[in-house]
Amino acid sequence: MAFMPWNEELALGIASIDGQHQALVLQINALHEQLGNAQALGTLLEDLVDAAMNHFIAEEELLKRHGYAQADAHTLAHSGHTGKLVQLLDQFQADAAAMNQASLATLKDWLTQHILVDDKACVAFLQSKGAQ
Repeated sequence: MAFMPWNEELALGIASIDGQHQALVLQINALHEQLGNAQALGTLLEDLVDAAMNHFIAEEELLKRHGYAQADAHTLAHSGHTGKLVQLLDQFQADAAAMNQASLATLKDWLTQHILVDDKACVAFLQSKGAQ
């Protein structure tokens, strides 16, 4: 069983966003599979940070394009998430042993929170504007 399985609870019903979320889940699972392999972890972690930042940009553009009233707050939440991811990357670069099971649990919790709280809050609005 995957460390972080994708399930329908995580699906928002907006294909582009769900696809990005699924890719992030796969990247967290890949990190889990490579625990102990510092070289692979470094590359995977950098890829995860890049993918998350690109995902945040895509979400923010979608929210602004449709006139979501809380777009600025959502962007602010993304900034906080980005800071945490960069901090994790910095910790790993300073000490590869910093990437451990607890770090991965933190990543899993972060992504779950992002999807189920931050993003679920704006799904009905986006769907009402025709986002699919």
